[in-house]
Amino acid sequence: MFSYLIGILVLLDSPIIFMTGFSLLILCLLYVFGRSEETLKRFFIALFGVLLGMALSFHASAEMQDDVLGNGEFEVYGYAYGPEYGNTGKLVLKVEGINDADGYRDANAAILILADADLSEYRHGYVKYKGSLYDESKPKNPNEFDYRLYGLFKGYDKVSFFDESSVIEKVPVEGSFDPVAIKDEILAKSEIIIEGKSRAYFASLVFGDTSLLSEEQEQQIGMSGLSHLFAVSGLHIAILYGFLLKLLDFFHMKNRWVKYAAVLSIVAGFISITGFPVSAVRAFLFITVLALSKIAKRKYDLLNSLLIAAMIVLTLNPYQIYSPGFQLSFGAVASIHFIYPAIRKWNGSQNMAVKAFLISLAVQIGIAPILIWHFNYISIVSIIANVPAIILMGIWQPVLYIFAIAVHFSIPFVPGALALPIDLAMAGLNWFSGEAAGLSWAYVELPSMGPKAVGIYYCTCILFVLQSRKDVLFYADRMKRAAAVIMAVLVIAAVPSIAIGKERIEIIFFDVGQGDCMLLKTKNDRKILVDSGSGDKNIDDILLKNGIGSIDLAVLTHFHEDHYGGFMELAEKGRIDTMLLKERAWENQNIKNDLEAKMEANGNSVIYAKEGQSIEMDGLTIEVLNVCKSQEESDSHATENDDSIVLLLDYRNFELLLTGDIESETEKRLASENTEDIDLIKASHHGSKTSNTEVFLESFKPETAVIQVGKNFFGHPAPSVIDRYGAFGIDIYRTDNDGAISIETDGFEKYSINSFFSNRSEEYGLE
Repeated sequence: MFSYLIGILVLLDSPIIFMTGFSLLILCLLYVFGRSEETLKRFFIALFGVLLGMALSFHASAEMQDDVLGNGEFEVYGYAYGPEYGNTGKLVLKVEGINDADGYRDANAAILILADADLSEYRHGYVKYKGSLYDESKPKNPNEFDYRLYGLFKGYDKVSFFDESSVIEKVPVEGSFDPVAIKDEILAKSEIIIEGKSRAYFASLVFGDTSLLSEEQEQQIGMSGLSHLFAVSGLHIAILYGFLLKLLDFFHMKNRWVKYAAVLSIVAGFISITGFPVSAVRAFLFITVLALSKIAKRKYDLLNSLLIAAMIVLTLNPYQIYSPGFQLSFGAVASIHFIYPAIRKWNGSQNMAVKAFLISLAVQIGIAPILIWHFNYISIVSIIANVPAIILMGIWQPVLYIFAIAVHFSIPFVPGALALPIDLAMAGLNWFSGEAAGLSWAYVELPSMGPKAVGIYYCTCILFVLQSRKDVLFYADRMKRAAAVIMAVLVIAAVPSIAIGKERIEIIFFDVGQGDCMLLKTKNDRKILVDSGSGDKNIDDILLKNGIGSIDLAVLTHFHEDHYGGFMELAEKGRIDTMLLKERAWENQNIKNDLEAKMEANGNSVIYAKEGQSIEMDGLTIEVLNVCKSQEESDSHATENDDSIVLLLDYRNFELLLTGDIESETEKRLASENTEDIDLIKASHHGSKTSNTEVFLESFKPETAVIQVGKNFFGHPAPSVIDRYGAFGIDIYRTDNDGAISIETDGFEKYSINSFFSNRSEEYGLE
């Protein structure tokens, strides 16, 4: 913790270049001259803590950093490259200069240029570019994918969408060379030599470029748990490193300095061709330390190498700590170092297949929370599928390297001779990954784990490791006692809130664009979902990212797409236990039929709303105030909107009115029947001028209102409605401006409202 705090302070007061040089200098001196391995180990752990603090504070202070480019239209100059061969409409421009209203000035930044047009001719050279620059959007829902953070750890600051007003032109500069151009050349030449699917696998296995893979191929690779084979990682670098050493041994190269220098130079050149992916850089640092230990005749320590590599990567780009690639890459190696030996205590077989299986198992155990957090699934079949895949890759990877070299240097006969075997091998890989992914038990979709659950999980892993080892950084007994205390604290912290008397409900109005979607968690953590947006924003993903795997009660207020869109997938996956629907659909009867069929197919129930109906759940009362009438009873004004299910949610002293898309006629009727003052209202029909009438607001007297709205052509919310709410003194929260809106209350004295995007936070009293 102390080192973590130092990292924060150092980052705030020192330039990144100074820290990089200082860290590397200290690391080298201590590694070469350190007398005690234990001292070195503890030093590396402490320094890792420093850099971890730096990385986290780097993110926290992102808003304070200078915006080199700003937003708006600019003319910039710099080097353009295409990180993905198959994505011809994507360029990254390393900006070296900018021409704006103040004239030309030097700049150091990066821009991601996205276009529908083919921009591949501008790759690997200097260009002038004129266009509008934007910041990547920040997430508007909790735990939603953060494109802004993604850009930062990918190394670009701004985004520009290439359109008819954009201008790009080449600028000839002598002596400029991009190693990635070699990759593009090899892939271009290979197009006429090997078959399309084989070429896509070849590009992925050799260069880690997955842009040629089809969506089906990517999906089956992910579900089969073989994704790591298609990114240049430690396995690839280890195979190349071992292959080159064997090759030089074959030619009887005796000088260790020359041999290892040659191997490291070739591997470094290869990594530069792939574009320096983090997993490859990490592996290169590993083999560099390994080579130095061989030359210096020192014992190689995997943990030291892991920490050195992590510190260097984080020093160069602290945002990498948020990258799934960084976390999975280093997590996998840490799992092999710690968990694999513990598993080997239970099975000491020397069989290669068994050892490969145990390594795969150890890695899956170690990285499971990371996979679940980022991708919301774990591959069960991968533990088995990786055994033959890794063994066969050790055989075929050198062949693919030879093919790439032969294509690049246009060596006669070799590419043609290898084409058929490669086509057959890649077809076999395609079949194998497809069969593995197609198994009913191949993968399990899971909601993201919270910090408490992750803490308990890794504490359990620590205890498992400690029971099998006597020396893990500290004395075993001391470590066991510390881990036991941590475990006890985490278990107590994870006890449901009701066990310690904190009986609160939580409500979240998600930002789903132009649509409605509200989640309510009861005091016993049962989940109620009212509407599900249009499907443009995948509510299933949002729920999983927030640790929600199933819904106890789903309510669809009416059959319009901006309300039912997400329910189709949730119902198909069997994630909804009970669904409350209108008995009649004025529009989209086929949607009603589909939902009913999907619910029935999964053994889940559908109930139909009736006026006056009341549902009790964990102290929460849900009362149906409005629902569609039968055709005989309906008035001539009846529409799908006006016959929305209207719900009054009552929790102790807190009342919330959910209005669906009702219009003025239904509002007038509800106002005439109402006897309650409420605390919070979900504004009718996204703030439409045909709803939210004065008589309605006067009757229910809400203190606060949430308007669920996105970009639209309907004029929602109407300015007159905003003024009307203001005239009644009602505080307004909007999902388009404020992002997701969360409400918490114990139902007694007050309720709090917090907005995720705009960081608004208020408390209101209850009567």
